[in-house]
Amino acid sequence: MISSLFLHSRSHAKPLRIGVLVDGFEISRAFRQVLLDIKTSDFANLELVIVNCQAQLLPKVTPGRFSRYLHLLRDRNRRHLLLYALFQKFDQRHLEDPSPLELTDCTDILSSCQRLDVDPITKRFVHRFPADAVARLRAHDLDVVLRFGFNILHGEVLTSARYGIWSFHHGDNEFYRGGPALFWEVVEDNPCSGVILQVLTEKLDDGLVLCKSLFATARGLWPSRNLFSPYWGSTHFAIRKLHELHECGWEAVKENTVAPAPYRGKTEIYRTPSNSQMLRWLVPKIGKKLIGRLNPLRRQKRCDARLVISTQTRFFSSIRAKPGFSLRTTFMVRSAGALAAHRSSRICR
Repeated sequence: MISSLFLHSRSHAKPLRIGVLVDGFEISRAFRQVLLDIKTSDFANLELVIVNCQAQLLPKVTPGRFSRYLHLLRDRNRRHLLLYALFQKFDQRHLEDPSPLELTDCTDILSSCQRLDVDPITKRFVHRFPADAVARLRAHDLDVVLRFGFNILHGEVLTSARYGIWSFHHGDNEFYRGGPALFWEVVEDNPCSGVILQVLTEKLDDGLVLCKSLFATARGLWPSRNLFSPYWGSTHFAIRKLHELHECGWEAVKENTVAPAPYRGKTEIYRTPSNSQMLRWLVPKIGKKLIGRLNPLRRQKRCDARLVISTQTRFFSSIRAKPGFSLRTTFMVRSAGALAAHRSSRICR
């Protein structure tokens, strides 16, 4: 993996002290890899895990599919998201394995860290830390805090670590601020999907961008297929920038940040799609797929390729290919004493 290139530092500076914000000790597989890289490195130590107490007190989801959807229908604030919730059930079946979002127990990595339980002050989607929690956090003298939990953070907690709170945003912040992660790129048929590692500020997804990568969008009907490459392809971001911080210092890290660019998204803040938004996207998408399947040219079951093997000895070979496979054959033709290679390719659909 790329992260293996950044596990060793040539600097003799003292190890970086790292904290982690979590909702619990079960963390996605992609973020577990981030923690493993830090634990394996010789220049950074995981010192503190900050646990969201509110997440531990959330009621468990009512068992049974019917009960869950009935609860959703009764909730006036969530009813307009019903179609997205239903669609997700089918979409999740198309997640590639290993799924970067699968929750895994990280107790083996975090059990050696000191623990700080925080009950954040909540206002809608924003979390603020109480003054005493910020003071206890500052007392640990952390260099960097990685955010893998809590909601949108505001207030003094953003400056509680020497170099701030670092957070992944799975989306190109020049075009997509908000969420769901990597969903709207598929809906808008954007050819590129981005991931950034940023230092958080109170402005949503507009912090100091430490690094950024773009990936080809997995276009089609299933947005979950667009998660695999961006999530797994960016796990090295944190260890890469921590390595740079340890070897070269904060000023060098700031010099290598991504230059700010004006926001060009179609919406100021993207949110979970409403029922009407889902219908406007799904109906044409599904209709196009149905028309394509009914097209007789796309229903062709077989193809025959007749190939001339030699100008001296001519014979025909009839080859049948399964639907959806590409039949590629290379053959030799002897002409005027010279041997030329020709390739015939025909795709069966």
